[in-house]
Amino acid sequence: MGIVNSAFKILKLFADNFLRISPYNGQCQSKMQNSFSSFPMAATVLRYLEESAATYPQKPAVIDEHQQCTYQELRTTSRRIASALAPKVERGTPVMVYMEKGVDALTVFFGTLYAGSFYSLLNPELPKSRLEQIQSVLQAHIVVTSADLKDA
Repeated sequence: MGIVNSAFKILKLFADNFLRISPYNGQCQSKMQNSFSSFPMAATVLRYLEESAATYPQKPAVIDEHQQCTYQELRTTSRRIASALAPKVERGTPVMVYMEKGVDALTVFFGTLYAGSFYSLLNPELPKSRLEQIQSVLQAHIVVTSADLKDA
């Protein structure tokens, strides 16, 4: 059994299913507002995303070697992730992101901020002992991963 399955409760938000999560419906609205007031850096980043999506909805926001997304897509998908995360996390608690760097990971970062939490990216190439050490410090109850890493 891999590190993700043995050490953490997994939130099954696999990268290839992000768009199947129920649309943003305001479930995380109060947590978003708390994020803005309680975490100034998160508020700045989220406001930047909101303003960019409103001003340049069809402009590419993120491009990696496998995919790209516009500001509107980034905002919409991040809010969907936040709606899924918000009932599962307390404000200000860590969410571990066990994914390769890229569009999907960045979307989870924003979704985590919208949900009122903070994220810690785990490099899937780290040894199991290092991953366990990080988890022992963070005590994260939620890990978001991709389908290809869920059994890692």
